[in-house]
Amino acid sequence: MDELNELAGVCWLELAGLPLGIRALVTTRLGGVSQGDYGALNLGLHVGDDDAAVLENRRRIFGALDIDPHRTSFMNQVHGTRIATVEADDLGRGVVTQDNAWVATDALLTMQVDAPLVVLSADCAPIIVAPRDGSALAVAHAGWRGSAGAMSVRVTEAFGELGYTAADLCAVIGPTISRDAYEVGDDVVTALRAVSPGDEASWLEHGQRSRVDLAVANQQQLVGAGLIPEHVRITQERSNDELFFSDRRARPCGRMALIAWRVGA
Repeated sequence: MDELNELAGVCWLELAGLPLGIRALVTTRLGGVSQGDYGALNLGLHVGDDDAAVLENRRRIFGALDIDPHRTSFMNQVHGTRIATVEADDLGRGVVTQDNAWVATDALLTMQVDAPLVVLSADCAPIIVAPRDGSALAVAHAGWRGSAGAMSVRVTEAFGELGYTAADLCAVIGPTISRDAYEVGDDVVTALRAVSPGDEASWLEHGQRSRVDLAVANQQQLVGAGLIPEHVRITQERSNDELFFSDRRARPCGRMALIAWRVGA
């Protein structure tokens, strides 16, 4: 099971059930220096927080995890479906400034070792997909627009271009806003319905206003793309829990991070 860990004052949710040689976690709000609406471990440089506070927060979490920040990759996420491949020459983008982060990108894939990939979120689905032999990994950011664009399917297809079959893959969907907290309009329902196979009642609830579960919608997309159902898991924790940032609960707010990497020898 996933486990909350703490070191040097920062707290994160360690993700379980991943292939040997891959580590992934989601940070919480606890342990940083950001103030007010961004308190305390905000890791997003793009949300209006003080840059110095965000960089200190990043320094703290990287230090606690023994991560070399110069090998870490951040994206300028735009709720799209672009996937970038991180090679050895690409390491360190977006760590200290948004200016050199991956441009207009919402998923990263790599076969590099000790090259952490980062997704920032605060209600959108942070997703990790990896072959079960641990030879590569991808992370993705899927809000309703990314989910409607079948981001999970696109990541599966990107692995297919590298020679992996969907049945080779496993996935974990991190803390995402729960269905009871995510009211949406008919346009969102229509867009998600077009790309989410299976029983829509598992992710959609009709009422005076519709409510959707982005995590389950992405789970269904991954299974529909060919992943074995037992190999696609959603964390029990949700982003609208007090432990995490939630854009629906408070705006402005900070961003937590899904951080995933292949562990070197």
